[in-house]
Amino acid sequence: MAKINVTAAPTSGGGGGSGTVTSVGITSTTLTVTNSPVTTSGNMTVNLPDGYLKVGTSGITGTLQNVVDTNGTATPLYLSNAGVQTTSKIQITTADTNYIDAEDNSGNNRFTVGRDPSSQQVNVDFASNPTGSTTAVGAIRTYVDGVNLSEAMTFIEDGSVGVGTTAPAANALFDIASTTKGFLPPRMTNAQRAAITATKGLIVVNTTNNAIAYNDGTAWGYLSGALQTVAGSGGTVAISYGAGNIADITLTASTTFTFNTHVVGTYILKVTQGGTGSYTITWPATVKWSGGTAPTLTTTVGKTDIITLFHDGTSFYGTYSLNY
Repeated sequence: MAKINVTAAPTSGGGGGSGTVTSVGITSTTLTVTNSPVTTSGNMTVNLPDGYLKVGTSGITGTLQNVVDTNGTATPLYLSNAGVQTTSKIQITTADTNYIDAEDNSGNNRFTVGRDPSSQQVNVDFASNPTGSTTAVGAIRTYVDGVNLSEAMTFIEDGSVGVGTTAPAANALFDIASTTKGFLPPRMTNAQRAAITATKGLIVVNTTNNAIAYNDGTAWGYLSGALQTVAGSGGTVAISYGAGNIADITLTASTTFTFNTHVVGTYILKVTQGGTGSYTITWPATVKWSGGTAPTLTTTVGKTDIITLFHDGTSFYGTYSLNY
């Protein structure tokens, strides 16, 4: 190992002493500074060849400073002063649009992290130059089985994404594959669902009636039976089918019904006579009955009639089954 003695210019009168270190020469990939004290002032620049710098036997102590490139541009590199690599942070400050640019030995971009200078949007690019549009260009991998790294999410050149599969279906933009887990849509109450701005194709789970609801761009419908309770207490009562496609109605007075927030589909009304019975229903003009005549409801207290209505987007077509 080469030894380099660092000394200061002697003071007046000779005999050596401390002063200002003006330069340091490197003759080996290892630099060992011995003896003390050495006092410096100003900036000291050391150009190291490939290798490492060692001070003493326990490494470098003190505050780590910015790394400065050959153009004098500061590129901060902050490491943990506790010496624990896993808690270290690397901070990159640059005027370039790319923060990280990984290339192969031919200079081809393979992976970049950067930002759009106008929108400030941060982009992660898988620039793998694949041979086909169905080639996987990137993946997020985890220890799914607790032992081996495997793809949790795979990105395909044509924009498709696979979760649980490295080969999403060619006709699917988003393909989820699993034999042990299911797809869980957002869950919300009926009131929360109603507050969402209508977007065609939107799907949620309505926790009020435990049903899967979808939006047709105007109103909410259901992919399964969704029960709501309606009070037939007299006067005019609106049945909002967005709250459920099955209405459980107990009549305590003769009632006029109106319908709203309905989509194309089938609706069921369970009508039970309450109170003293013999109550009637006045139906909306949009409801059509076979032969043009509405059913005569069972009048006995406690008896139930089932009314089924099919809505084609304009009219309701009714059938019925009476006296249960």
